[in-house]
Amino acid sequence: MSFKDLNLKRSYSSDSDDILNEFYLPILENSISYCRLSGFFTSESLSLAARGIVGLIKNNGKMKLIVSPKLSYGDLITINSALGSVK
Repeated sequence: MSFKDLNLKRSYSSDSDDILNEFYLPILENSISYCRLSGFFTSESLSLAARGIVGLIKNNGKMKLIVSPKLSYGDLITINSALGSVK
C-alpha cells in the first residue's frame, strides 16, 4: 500500500483527533524509513507506536531516533538487564 492509498488529513489536532491511530500507526505500518527528533521521549510512547513499528520492520525499514529520553526506574532496569545479556 502506498501513502496515496491512506485516508490522511491535511492536518491533525491533538484536541480533536486520535493522532496515534489516525496518523502515526498507518504511516509507520507503510513506511520504509522513520527519522525522528524528539524531546521527552518515553518508553511508553515507543510502546504505543509498536504496532506501526512492526509494519516498518516487515517493510525492511530503518528507524533513526535522536531523543532526549525520559527514563523511568523500570526503563533503567530493563536497559541494564539487556546490556548485561549483550556479549
